[in-house]
Amino acid sequence: MDFLFMGLAPLSLLVAAAIPGTVATAQPQQTATKSDSATFGSAADGGNIVFTPAQAGGPVDRPEDINFVISIGRYTVVKWGTYLLDYAYLIGMFYVFDLWFGGENWGPSAAAKIIMMNSTGITLLDILKAVLFSDVVAKAKLDHLQALWQELCGLLNEDGLEKVVSFLTRVASGEGIIHEFKDKSAHRRGVLYHIFYFVKIALVMVPLSSAFQAHIGMFHFRPLMETVATVGVGQWWEFKISCLAVVYFEYIAMSFVKDALSMNVLHQMMHRQWYHMHKVHHMPMKELSVVNLWFFDLPDLVIENIVAPVILVGLKVGLSPEAAGPVSLHWLSFIMLAITDVNIHSISPYSIGFFNPILDSILKSNISHSLHHALNIGHYTVWPWHQLKGVAAYDPHTKTNNDGSIATDMAAYNRVFNTSFPEE
Repeated sequence: MDFLFMGLAPLSLLVAAAIPGTVATAQPQQTATKSDSATFGSAADGGNIVFTPAQAGGPVDRPEDINFVISIGRYTVVKWGTYLLDYAYLIGMFYVFDLWFGGENWGPSAAAKIIMMNSTGITLLDILKAVLFSDVVAKAKLDHLQALWQELCGLLNEDGLEKVVSFLTRVASGEGIIHEFKDKSAHRRGVLYHIFYFVKIALVMVPLSSAFQAHIGMFHFRPLMETVATVGVGQWWEFKISCLAVVYFEYIAMSFVKDALSMNVLHQMMHRQWYHMHKVHHMPMKELSVVNLWFFDLPDLVIENIVAPVILVGLKVGLSPEAAGPVSLHWLSFIMLAITDVNIHSISPYSIGFFNPILDSILKSNISHSLHHALNIGHYTVWPWHQLKGVAAYDPHTKTNNDGSIATDMAAYNRVFNTSFPEE
């Protein structure tokens, strides 16, 4: 238990001290009016406004607003192309991490480096998806990325340098660190803000937290192909279980715990009671992609990402109190959890959620979470159980329980994002 206290104590201090607004008055959700727009709406501007799919999608008066001319074959290419990219990324990064950081190479600095490499790599992967699938993905997402690129190019001159210096001066004064940025419109759209959050979260705070957790022994990195157990010793069906299998089972266990507690309970509470802690992450609405997923305040980041591994370590300690040596998790199981969390924000609705063909065929987590950002209500969990036939989902707008399906969510996705993905 001393080990758990060592892990939880600094995290508690981080939550308490990170953002002054954590004791602000609760902000209940309110329904959007005709004057509100979900394209760059008011959900993150302090109002905690929620939208219906029709409100978020807006009027569709012109046929060209939805690209109906794309063939089914093209969508098939996009679907399998996304799968190929996601699996190739996971396999490639795991090979590199195992080669460079496994076994004797493991340590706090290795944990931090893996986080930085993974965050950078998976962000670039989503930009590649945007380029390859630009003819079918949501226009709101593409327009946002193109605007960011144009603004970034515009910084490469004397006026741009002045903007950078001015922005850095504001950050040095505490904006974005100890109090909110003052310019809400620029905060949401500006490329400097996107760079700031990527550096703050992906290159500084999460690597530092990861190094600390590795230092206290919460995570290990045994080589992936190392045998951890042998089943049926001496029998014809004898087979060995590698560390890679343990990584996947730990990942699934953490994902379940995170979904049940962090996402289904604490996440909902942050929408209904503690929105001041979560509103920065909901600045990206219809324009959501991995590029702006890094919009996080620190308490929000801790609540959604640290609870699951701490609980799983605690369970392992409780189930094996006589274990020789410290009880820990494999670092790549946490990285898999991070990749899932990133992929649910991806620009492609076909991005893989669970790296399991069975689960990924019946649960489309990216579609569900994209709707969560665009509507600012519902779809709270990473595991979209409501997509299973026979599992009812509560509709806050009609105040009824409706049987869900992937087709239902995809139809809502198409209406919200003005796309025409097959409803399968």
